[in-house]
Amino acid sequence: MRKILFSFTALIILALSLFAGNGNTNPDGTCSVMSICFSNTGEQVGSVSCSGNFCDRGFEWVECDGHRTDC
Repeated sequence: MRKILFSFTALIILALSLFAGNGNTNPDGTCSVMSICFSNTGEQVGSVSCSGNFCDRGFEWVECDGHRTDC
């Protein structure tokens, strides 16, 4: 049951990440993004974030101005 719950939770998080798109764009053209990091059991263990002129994010990764950071 725990494995099914984890798989369902991971699927929801992945779907939300895919629809999230680029980060927030500020009036000056800069942006910032954040992605939550999870353990193997599905518990939140931290996050990664960045700021720049071009921002993108996905499941457990962020990228700003071509520099990618993974959980």
